[in-house]
Amino acid sequence: MRRLYIKIKKSYTKWLKSVTWKQVLFFTVFFILFVSLVLPWVNTFTEELIGVSDSIDTGFKTDVTELYQIRELYGAQGRMYYIILRVTFDLIWPIVYFLFLASVTAFLTKHIKESNTHRYLNYVPIVAILLDYSENTLAIIFMAMYPYTFDLLVFILIVVSLNKWVWIGFSFLQIIYLAIVKGVNYVRK
Repeated sequence: MRRLYIKIKKSYTKWLKSVTWKQVLFFTVFFILFVSLVLPWVNTFTEELIGVSDSIDTGFKTDVTELYQIRELYGAQGRMYYIILRVTFDLIWPIVYFLFLASVTAFLTKHIKESNTHRYLNYVPIVAILLDYSENTLAIIFMAMYPYTFDLLVFILIVVSLNKWVWIGFSFLQIIYLAIVKGVNYVRK
């Protein structure tokens, strides 16, 4: 397992160092198109398919009872569709935003010489995507085990979901911060 981790880390580090502005532009345009075209379509499709607009993995839900109620509202067919969407669409969407966040962060940290710690910011998008996939896995288990209740699982799902949103938010905020740092460094030259 450690060998696999080292191999993945080396590959990721190599990719970070080789990110070009063309890749950043491609991933940015792809991200914008995905957010403006695909996400609204999937949300509408999901709402029509399931019949409920609320979801257990969007927003900041912190009430265990609320998640059980949402699961109940989905009905048997809605829960099945929810699981299918998690193992199809929700495999792709995190990759889309990860490639955008990781490439922009890598590009902005490439030539920053102020501090060596900036390179660690390149790992924030990885934490976000890992939390997203963990949340999806927990949500699938939660839906699949209906009608049984397991409050500890739901609590972990809530914690992972909240952390996912925090790390995604931090990923976007760090891009703003890095753009400012890069701009200041450019002006200083």
